[in-house]
This record gives sequence, structure tokens and C-alpha cells, in this order.
Amino acid sequence: AELDSSEQTAASQRPVRVLTVRNADASSIAQTIDALFAEEASVSSPPVVRVDTDANALVIRADLAQLERIDQLVSQLDDAAVLSVSIRPA
Repeated sequence: AELDSSEQTAASQRPVRVLTVRNADASSIAQTIDALFAEEASVSSPPVVRVDTDANALVIRADLAQLERIDQLVSQLDDAAVLSVSIRPA
């Protein structure tokens, strides 16, 4: 029973979140997230990032602090994609 409860606690501390990417390519953002957190892998478990290509969305399992950082990063990169498209000459 102790094993079950510790697994449930670990899962609840690393929830799954889906982040929809509106302008950028979700696969590119996933690679960026993986690279950034790979550098910190010795400190904590890196987040698990998967891409739903049909929805252009990221499916992420991470601790709450990582989710907050990832959410901010995705927003910034997605916003930057809009700017880079709108700035390009026609």
C-alpha cells in the first residue's frame, strides 16, 4: 500500500498539462524545452514533453515549478513567432 500511495503522490506532484501553440511550431518549441531542461537534469527530473502534431499542442508532465516556466516560455516563443511573421516584408 505504501508503494501505491508514493506513486500517486509523485504523479500528483507532476501533473499533465496540454498547451496549445497558436503561431509557432510545437515540435520546435518541444525541442527547445527539452534542451533547456536537459542542462538541469542533475538537479531534478526533467519534464516529459510530447507533441500532438494534429493539434499543434504540447503535452507536458512536469512539476509545478517546471510547468510555470514552460508555460511562460511557450507564450513568449509563440508571441515571437507572430512578430517574426508580421515583420517580414511581403
